[in-house]
Amino acid sequence: MDVAILDIGLPDLSGHELVDLMRKTGRNPDVRYVALSGFGQEVDKERSAAAGFAAHLVKPIGFEALGKLLGVS
Repeated sequence: MDVAILDIGLPDLSGHELVDLMRKTGRNPDVRYVALSGFGQEVDKERSAAAGFAAHLVKPIGFEALGKLLGVS
Protein backbone atom coordinates (compact mmCIF):
# COMPACT_ATOMS: atom_id res chain seq x y z
CA MET A 1 0.00 0.00 0.00
CA ASP A 2 1.34 3.44 -0.94
CA VAL A 3 0.65 6.21 1.56
CA ALA A 4 1.24 9.94 1.18
CA ILE A 5 1.08 12.01 4.36
CA LEU A 6 0.37 15.62 3.46
CA ASP A 7 0.64 18.53 5.86
CA ILE A 8 -2.49 20.68 5.70
CA GLY A 9 -0.72 23.95 6.53
CA LEU A 10 1.54 24.36 3.50
CA PRO A 11 2.84 27.84 2.61
CA ASP A 12 1.64 28.24 -0.99
CA LEU A 13 -1.45 26.04 -1.07
CA SER A 14 -3.26 23.96 1.49
CA GLY A 15 -2.92 20.22 1.81
CA HIS A 16 -6.59 20.07 0.81
CA GLU A 17 -5.75 21.77 -2.49
CA LEU A 18 -2.69 19.58 -2.96
CA VAL A 19 -4.60 16.32 -2.55
CA ASP A 20 -7.14 17.54 -5.08
CA LEU A 21 -4.37 18.35 -7.59
CA MET A 22 -2.69 14.99 -7.01
CA ARG A 23 -5.93 13.08 -7.55
CA LYS A 24 -6.70 15.02 -10.73
CA THR A 25 -3.40 13.90 -12.31
CA GLY A 26 -4.70 10.34 -12.35
CA ARG A 27 -1.27 9.05 -11.38
CA ASN A 28 -1.04 6.55 -8.57
CA PRO A 29 -4.80 6.15 -8.14
CA ASP A 30 -4.30 3.64 -5.32
CA VAL A 31 -2.35 6.01 -3.07
CA ARG A 32 -3.90 6.47 0.33
CA TYR A 33 -3.69 10.16 1.24
CA VAL A 34 -3.45 11.08 4.91
CA ALA A 35 -3.86 14.60 6.27
CA LEU A 36 -1.46 15.84 8.94
CA SER A 37 -2.50 18.87 10.94
CA GLY A 38 -2.11 20.67 14.23
CA PHE A 39 -5.90 20.85 14.37
CA GLY A 40 -7.98 17.83 15.31
CA GLN A 41 -11.52 18.97 15.99
CA GLU A 42 -14.34 17.09 14.31
CA VAL A 43 -14.83 19.88 11.76
CA ASP A 44 -11.15 19.60 10.76
CA LYS A 45 -11.48 15.84 10.27
CA GLU A 46 -14.69 16.29 8.28
CA ARG A 47 -13.01 18.84 6.01
CA SER A 48 -10.12 16.45 5.37
CA ALA A 49 -12.51 13.61 4.57
CA ALA A 50 -14.45 15.86 2.18
CA ALA A 51 -11.17 16.78 0.45
CA GLY A 52 -10.46 13.10 -0.20
CA PHE A 53 -8.13 12.13 2.62
CA ALA A 54 -8.43 8.57 3.94
CA ALA A 55 -7.39 9.64 7.45
CA HIS A 56 -6.58 12.72 9.52
CA LEU A 57 -3.65 12.66 11.94
CA VAL A 58 -2.99 15.35 14.54
CA LYS A 59 0.53 16.58 15.26
CA PRO A 60 2.59 15.39 16.87
CA ILE A 61 1.98 11.82 15.74
CA GLY A 62 3.59 8.93 17.51
CA PHE A 63 4.91 5.69 16.12
CA GLU A 64 1.88 3.85 17.50
CA ALA A 65 -0.58 5.99 15.51
CA LEU A 66 1.55 5.72 12.39
CA GLY A 67 1.90 1.95 12.80
CA LYS A 68 -1.85 1.57 13.22
CA LEU A 69 -2.44 3.63 10.08
CA LEU A 70 -0.01 1.48 8.11
CA GLY A 71 -1.27 -1.76 9.62
CA VAL A 72 2.03 -2.73 11.19
CA SER A 73 1.23 -2.40 14.88
